[in-house]
Amino acid sequence: MPSDSDVAFADNWAYLRTELNWLDRLLRQAYARSQQETKEIERVARSKGDRATSHWWKGIITLPSGGYDDHHAAHTPSESNPPQTYQQQLEGRILASYQRGVALGLPQLCDRLGLTVFEKNTVLIGLAPEVNRRFSRLYGYLQGDERGGLPTVDLILRLLCRGDVEWRSARMRLSALSPLRQLGLVEFLPSPPETFLVSRCKLSESLINYLLADVPDEEQLETLLVQAAQPVGSSPQRLLRSLVPHQGWSNLVLPPVVRSRLMGLIPQWQSPDRVEDEWGFGSLPDVQGSVILLVGGWGTGKSAIAQAMAHTLEQPLFYADLALLNPQEQAQLLREITASDPPILLLKSAQCWLSRQSVLNPSEVAQLFQHRRQQRTLTFLSMERRYSMVSKLKCGLDAIVELPLPSQSDRLLLWKQAFPPQAPLESDLDWGQLAKQWQLTGGEIRAIARQAAFLAAAETPTAAIGMRHLNLAWEQKNFQGRYRRS
Repeated sequence: MPSDSDVAFADNWAYLRTELNWLDRLLRQAYARSQQETKEIERVARSKGDRATSHWWKGIITLPSGGYDDHHAAHTPSESNPPQTYQQQLEGRILASYQRGVALGLPQLCDRLGLTVFEKNTVLIGLAPEVNRRFSRLYGYLQGDERGGLPTVDLILRLLCRGDVEWRSARMRLSALSPLRQLGLVEFLPSPPETFLVSRCKLSESLINYLLADVPDEEQLETLLVQAAQPVGSSPQRLLRSLVPHQGWSNLVLPPVVRSRLMGLIPQWQSPDRVEDEWGFGSLPDVQGSVILLVGGWGTGKSAIAQAMAHTLEQPLFYADLALLNPQEQAQLLREITASDPPILLLKSAQCWLSRQSVLNPSEVAQLFQHRRQQRTLTFLSMERRYSMVSKLKCGLDAIVELPLPSQSDRLLLWKQAFPPQAPLESDLDWGQLAKQWQLTGGEIRAIARQAAFLAAAETPTAAIGMRHLNLAWEQKNFQGRYRRS
């Protein structure tokens, strides 16, 4: 008998009904909690001032657990296989729907833009009043506004976030860096609001029409995104990019000392509420964030380290390459980082800011580092070799991590990782010889393996990747003498 996660949705509206039912349960839970607290307040309050004060410190919504992972069944420790969360069941059904050719609007949008679960649920909350006015009334009650209407940023954050870290990351994502806002698919009204938290979330008409279509096809989505990407005013383009990493530490080959040093950055993110609030460390003027300089040649894993850290901490990675920006854009980027406070940041070609030839005032860069270290953030700077750095900026670094070339044993692992399981390999492939003959970085090994695969595929439909393809790929990639032979 197929499990719940194997059942495909009949169509886009069947999917929407499932998601809206989940949202309805979440709102009813919040509504019930709010009513219970109101009764408690009415029982002990002596004046209207008491009621207002109590509402202020308790908050209108306090969920006992987050909305993402609502279980449909209770789990006891004796069960060998815990029940799937709602999100896990949903992803299984979406995959089954794709396999049967059923088009689903919101999942297609998430895949196309790389949206997080939080962003997906934000769109769902904004879409719900377009389907049923009951959601507007619930929003109004939970926001203390009898008129109802659109959900506020405050309500969205309270419904979907668990803890301060999630709240800060989600607020920053909504305020500036989400592709939904960058493309104008989601607006926050009025603009500018009294505060961002009281602004109301409104989806664009074109996005609403796409999400509510009977058959939301991919061409319609591409047309929507192309139209949204066209510039409307003279506002400068955002220079900070973001991605949701999918690779952790497992395939990252690093010296044990380097790996241990980097993994030591993780604990400050795992129990911040307990340490900062319950244990009182939040009241001390200590540094919370870290600024780390990664130094290593092309392909030694600098970007992969930042991605693995973001993946482990379940955060998006924000990044920019300083070498690609002119002086005006570099100044704009500095202001953008300060305003948005991305939790995990990677700045490539860091010599553009750290060296004595920097176009920016060293005091401005030092001030940025100080600001980042006062927040719970991780800032990775990367460059391919050591440069002469401004003393003030060097003192602002928490660590300088040198990434050496992989050893022969490390290269053996990297070569075996470079080929996907389904890639056809000839039986005479000599892994030991590959690791021994070329002194390469992980990025160089992957580049040669990929080129060899194209060479093999061009021969015959049944060709497999062999040593002759790898030797030829090395020669083709080495036309500038970049790769080293041991």
